[in-house]
Amino acid sequence: MTAGWRFLPSEGVEAAKFGEHRDVEARIGQPVAGRRSDRALFAAIPQLDLAYAVDNTVEVVPPWYSRSSRGEVYFDGVQLTYGLLEDVDADLTAKGYLYGPAGTGFRLGPGFAVW
Repeated sequence: MTAGWRFLPSEGVEAAKFGEHRDVEARIGQPVAGRRSDRALFAAIPQLDLAYAVDNTVEVVPPWYSRSSRGEVYFDGVQLTYGLLEDVDADLTAKGYLYGPAGTGFRLGPGFAVW
């Protein structure tokens, strides 16, 4: 595995978990953009875009990636980034994960979506 985040279903990633207070930013660093009362973007690799609930707890943990900051996101050994959605689907299905449609991607039983 290359550098990046390991996704923890229904938890988030190692650096930021659902329900943690906004002081999670002390572990990640200062936001580089989008710092608002409800959201902040961090320069981690891959980038991390946290959304906060009204009580300042982490509500959504979507990792971003781009060709210029090649960091990967993994779940159970499956690389979720930089591949075809069909390949990710096949790899997760082979491991026994059930899914359903979610917009242009799919939602998995363990508590996350890929698109």
